[in-house]
Amino acid sequence: MNGLKTNANINKMRVKIPTFADKSALFAYLRKNEAGIIKQKKSLPIKSDIFEWGCLPVNKKSRVKDDGSMLGPDEIQVDAIANLSGWCDSYMDVMIKDNWNKTISDKAIVYHLKNHEYSTDDIVGKDPELYTKVLPMEYFGITSDVTKAQALMMRSIVPKEYDKKTFALYRDNQIKQHSIGLRYIQIVLCLDSTLEEDAVYKKNWDKYYPIVINKDVVDTYHYFFAVIESQILENSCVLFGANKNTGVYSTTGKKDKLADGESPDDDCPDEDDLEEEKAADEAPPKKIIYYN
Repeated sequence: MNGLKTNANINKMRVKIPTFADKSALFAYLRKNEAGIIKQKKSLPIKSDIFEWGCLPVNKKSRVKDDGSMLGPDEIQVDAIANLSGWCDSYMDVMIKDNWNKTISDKAIVYHLKNHEYSTDDIVGKDPELYTKVLPMEYFGITSDVTKAQALMMRSIVPKEYDKKTFALYRDNQIKQHSIGLRYIQIVLCLDSTLEEDAVYKKNWDKYYPIVINKDVVDTYHYFFAVIESQILENSCVLFGANKNTGVYSTTGKKDKLADGESPDDDCPDEDDLEEEKAADEAPPKKIIYYN
């Protein structure tokens, strides 16, 4: 199983659960502070952990966008894997399949940025579009009892005139990681507990545990937070982060076959085109969070 790295600078606004000597003390803390923890998690726009995958080879001769229209002479189309449902991140949050559907269906404004900086100088792509695609775990090199999972994808046109360096990095397949900026809308606590007072939390555990990809993490800590609904704000190309599964797939690039030569099962267009601080009872002022 791929491990996680923590980027303190990116995740300094995330809610962090203290370490306890035993499971009973941890559960007592989570039970007592559940409302405050969830309130804080939902109050912050955050940065996600970062998935560590690069672009597939870009076919520099291809000038056709995914929609069939023509690319400009200094444009490339990229498809970034922005997030992966079922992955337990370094803050014990698990994005549940379809949690981002409202953002997608509402066609909400989202941005393709660099380094989670919020200024017009940091926009690197135009006309970004979010969609989902089911990808096999073999694609990420992940060994799990979960064989495939829904990925949040962003398709974007990256023009050279927006940011010459970022354009060159995408073109040369040197953008290896991405992270999304988002806000949690609906979250539930999941506990692997046999206590009667934890019956609701255990029910949540039993419901969502099967879709967790890196079960070794939740099996170690015996809890996680299931993110049932989120609002996606942006997707950023970044340098380092904690989640290894969000890279880029360029649809103007050469098609790469997945394991055994099969395309992932998916309901998205074109089957060939793949890509938290200590809890408190009072929530801090609202800011934007980023989830990699």
